[in-house]
Amino acid sequence: MRTMMHMMVEYAETPLAIGTRTPRFSWEVPLEGRNRRQSAYQVLVATVPARLSPGQADLWDSGKVASCQSVHVPYAGAELHSNMDCFWRVQVWDEADTPAGFSPVERFGTALFDQADWAAQWIGLGDPEEPVCDHEALVRELAASQDSDAALANRAEGADCERYKTMASEVTALEPDLRAPLLRKEFAVAGPILRARAFVCGLGLYELRINGAKVGEDVLAPARTEFRKRVLYTTYDVTDHLATGANAVGLILGNGWFNGQKKYWPWQMPWYGSPRGIVQIEIECEGGVTQRVVTDDIWRGAWSPITFNCIYDGEDYDARAQQPGWDRPGFDASRWRPVNVVPGPGGMLTPATHEAEKVVETFRPVSMSQPEPGVYVYDMGRNMTGWVRLRVAGGVRGQAVTLRYAEKIHDDGRLDPSTAGGARQADVYTMKGADEERYEPRFTYHGFQYVELTGYPAVPDLDTVEACFAHGAVAQTGSFECGHELINRIHHCTVQSQRCNIQMGVVIDDTQRAERLGWCGDVWAMANESYYNLWMPRVYAKWIADCRDQQDDLGMVGYITPLPVPDEDLVWSAALVLVPWMQYLHCGDVRLLEESYPALQRYLAYLEATGTREVATIAPRELPGRLRWRCRREDRLSADADRGHLQISRFGDHLATAEGASGFTKNQPLSIATAFYYFDVATMARIAEVLGQDADAARYRERARKIKDAFNERFFDPNSSYYDVGCQSAQAWPLAFGMVPDEHRAAVATYLCSSVNFRQRRLTTGYAGTKWAIHALALSGRDDIIWKRAVATDYPSWGYMLRDPNRTTITENWHGAASLCHTVLGAAIDEWFYWGLAGIHPDEDAPGYERILFKLYLPADLPWARASLQTLRGRVASAWHKEGKTAHLTVTIPANSVATVHVPTGDVEQITESGVPCAEAVGLSLLRSEAGETVFEAGSGTYRFTFPAP
Repeated sequence: MRTMMHMMVEYAETPLAIGTRTPRFSWEVPLEGRNRRQSAYQVLVATVPARLSPGQADLWDSGKVASCQSVHVPYAGAELHSNMDCFWRVQVWDEADTPAGFSPVERFGTALFDQADWAAQWIGLGDPEEPVCDHEALVRELAASQDSDAALANRAEGADCERYKTMASEVTALEPDLRAPLLRKEFAVAGPILRARAFVCGLGLYELRINGAKVGEDVLAPARTEFRKRVLYTTYDVTDHLATGANAVGLILGNGWFNGQKKYWPWQMPWYGSPRGIVQIEIECEGGVTQRVVTDDIWRGAWSPITFNCIYDGEDYDARAQQPGWDRPGFDASRWRPVNVVPGPGGMLTPATHEAEKVVETFRPVSMSQPEPGVYVYDMGRNMTGWVRLRVAGGVRGQAVTLRYAEKIHDDGRLDPSTAGGARQADVYTMKGADEERYEPRFTYHGFQYVELTGYPAVPDLDTVEACFAHGAVAQTGSFECGHELINRIHHCTVQSQRCNIQMGVVIDDTQRAERLGWCGDVWAMANESYYNLWMPRVYAKWIADCRDQQDDLGMVGYITPLPVPDEDLVWSAALVLVPWMQYLHCGDVRLLEESYPALQRYLAYLEATGTREVATIAPRELPGRLRWRCRREDRLSADADRGHLQISRFGDHLATAEGASGFTKNQPLSIATAFYYFDVATMARIAEVLGQDADAARYRERARKIKDAFNERFFDPNSSYYDVGCQSAQAWPLAFGMVPDEHRAAVATYLCSSVNFRQRRLTTGYAGTKWAIHALALSGRDDIIWKRAVATDYPSWGYMLRDPNRTTITENWHGAASLCHTVLGAAIDEWFYWGLAGIHPDEDAPGYERILFKLYLPADLPWARASLQTLRGRVASAWHKEGKTAHLTVTIPANSVATVHVPTGDVEQITESGVPCAEAVGLSLLRSEAGETVFEAGSGTYRFTFPAP
């Protein structure tokens, strides 16, 4: 028996402020050995650790519950209140009903559950009467100005047009003030402090300071949301920051995604207003005395040394404007102005419960060069996100040092910022003339491997700058490696790209240009892979809530989230359906399905209303105008006489290399939208079944059948055994989604395999197709073709993409160009490394790794592979290697889980487990033997199989 590990509340080990009154508890079952199971549990929750005894717990004593459930056990005790601390422990009984003893004590806290809990006001230096931007009207105006078709331009008509005219006079002429305000207040605390919490939000970004020190390790807070629907606040434990007597609290506000530069309106960075913040500090002192400090009109404000800040363009900082001590008590703020009480952004204040953005690593550059006099270029050794810390000695007052960031350099060593597009990606520090000065930006981040330093007062060295790698601080919970250098490199580049692209609560597309947005197609394309590598459930739960916030009254969800006025593409917005389902598979998360179900119903009702009997190629110039928000709502819905089961897509298989299968706004291949429409509805039927909505499930299954029939009638050529124009992606979707009639499946699979392996000798798929092409090939029993393409180096391939030995992240396209930090194409093959080469699959019938499926592929020219991942239940692992003609497979199954293990040989007599015949192995039972494999069921524990190498 071992000490219980990884006790979690809402996917976190010791969350400071959960956002639900009914939290879920998960724990690893501490039973060692084979075939170990939990038969019962008891959870205790109390307000103090001393009450965590059976019969004494004042919040919840579950009693002994006869159940094997160890994941997502819902709280069922006394009502939890805002801003309280709770303590908990759990005991389990094993398969023989023997108690394992209580776990160590863990804790969690609660946030402010209700809007009425807030006594603070929003404050800032902006005008309380500033105009309100009408995002919808601004987007319509942009659509009209970008389209040369006068008829389409006139779609923004009637009331919408008048609203834009009103907005234009107030907002279009406005130039946002891009400086960073300082806000402060002094207060006294009378007695010894027992406990203090600060609840804080600053828009667009903020840094909280108390008594001269930064509070918390997070940066670039808060996360991005649709601020008129939901605003996330952070909870801090500030007990140790406060003192008896005089105290000072300060807030620095950045622009973030709230006060965007005008050149980035409206779709990249819609304007919400000037910066504003809200702070509420709850203090508990000895003797039951409580005190509350809030933002109100008593606070005072001034402008900080940050004279410019922008997510895309960087930060300018003038050290001459520093005001030492501004965040300490006793500072002379007589020249500071009173703050303005300003309107809130409109969204509900909601606790942030996902991982914060943090500087997760700092390191020195690997080299420095001087391509021209006074210009120094640092190589950080890897593509990354964040910034550098600057150290300056002997600076001249008023002289500026400039740091420019880029992903690559020219052949002569000069910085090449071409992948940043229109983003400036630079920080400018104006020196105050001190003996030594240090600078680190607060309200921006960059995507880069190289940094150019100019204006430096002397000759710098490798200690002049320090790299700060910043991203959403999700833990890396998976690992993979094998005996092939290129495969390992693809994996490492994919994981690095993925970490870089988790920014401010959103899984984004790129890191360096003026975009960095939550493209929904990118999210669903990498989600399954990311669950193998990173601890993602809290980030995805937050982002799915963003999708729900964005849904319009018709039920449509856009292809970028969060964004206040979304455009439509159902292939991309399939993320609303697919990501909660993937979280259910990997984490057993029923609650996310429950919370999303009403939005999913509205979304599928919208798709049903837009389905049509026929589809045809639409000119790229005209296609956007057929979709929301570019057309009137009544024009988007199909007339009754035209309504059917076919759909259109704006983006097609983005960045595919096949002729006629890719292109921005080209709607190609034509079958793509209907294929994803079917997949959405078929997945929804499975979700309804899980939730016990049997009537809904039957209805969705019937609709899926009709969509499949219409799809095959319109796109399938039974004489040639291919779909659509014959490109690979158009075969992959129906094969992977289960749309091919049974009598034609073998022929379509042969067509796809022949295309990849013989006729084309390459994958020609793009963002929407590559993942599913790999799935389709695996389902067709052709992992050998996947392996052949995985190790290829000709164009297009992952090896070709990474042909530059300095590349450390996955690129946007197969050429290895455009953005050098995208994830999608790498994720498509990286997930196969886990479920193909290592063979680790979750089981849909027992999700969250309650049952694990081990079904692996051993390439002839690969000597070994191993992978592991940390789940809510414990560590799951698979490792194999070859010794001559013998193969060895080791699998690890956590306690309270079972596994189905496929050993790749059909002769059970040639398989041993830990040196004994399988029939004698403890915890192992034979299920079946068939051509090419033998299948076992295994209880928990570690098993070591030996068998003839295939």
